[in-house]
Amino acid sequence: MLESALNSLLEGRHVPADKITLQKDDCSVYERFWGRLQTTLKSMLSVALPAATNKSVAPSQQTGDVNKLKNMYMLSLKATDFSQLHAIYKLWVS
Repeated sequence: MLESALNSLLEGRHVPADKITLQKDDCSVYERFWGRLQTTLKSMLSVALPAATNKSVAPSQQTGDVNKLKNMYMLSLKATDFSQLHAIYKLWVS
């Protein structure tokens, strides 16, 4: 379910950057979008961290997934515009 939500949010990368013009009144849209993305990533991280202690999956794979989610979350915190969704998406599919 969280992966589906993240995929939906990352679909925003297909909107051409020149079509996104946020006026002063539209700042709440921008803030809500990034807030939702950050909340989704944080939820995924909270699920992945306890799973990283599970011994049934290879530790290197768990560490990689957790690190990937951490990096995606950090990028979302630093985002200044929607064009940065491409970098987050690249991490997600790597």
